[in-house]
Amino acid sequence: MINFTQYNIQDGIVLGIDAALSNFGVSIFEIDTNTSSYDLIDLKLNKTSRTKTQYKNFNDLQRCQEIHFFIKDIIEKYNPQCIFAELPQVGGKQMQADSMVYAGAMMGILSSFDIPIYFFPTKEIKDTVLGYVTPDKNVMIEHMVALYPNAPWKRRKLKGEMVLTADNEHLADAAASVECAFTTSQTSFMCLNPKK
Repeated sequence: MINFTQYNIQDGIVLGIDAALSNFGVSIFEIDTNTSSYDLIDLKLNKTSRTKTQYKNFNDLQRCQEIHFFIKDIIEKYNPQCIFAELPQVGGKQMQADSMVYAGAMMGILSSFDIPIYFFPTKEIKDTVLGYVTPDKNVMIEHMVALYPNAPWKRRKLKGEMVLTADNEHLADAAASVECAFTTSQTSFMCLNPKK
């Protein structure tokens, strides 16, 4: 039985987010506490790209603003009770300066909304949802599509057949955050709860 109470969830909507500057994925889940069930009802993806401009930082600000309004519109439309997300990774020897700036920007966007956000470490999401940790993005896509085949996954026509696109990486990761929250027996989440 799913324990929705640890997140103070009632019937309604929750969001899963995969936050990145170039590809910001959002999964929309409907919760039914009477049947202890949840279902993936919609997927949204916002793509931004760098444009040639004299001031790169200004272009990054424009992209952040676009993402802010993208997620703000989703929150206004669905009125979610909370958000589940992967904890943005910052630091490490391999992380380039740009990546650190982008991760910081995502932290700023995520912390700006007046609803609780539950964060899970990347490793825990993969381990909980898949049963193991792998860098292969297609594994998570295939797993989440198998769990929610009726969700509006991104597809394109290839040689006469509809196939999944690489954009589903971000949508699958967004959905996996919610799946992790409701299937984990651990309570290693971190909650960013807005002060009222």
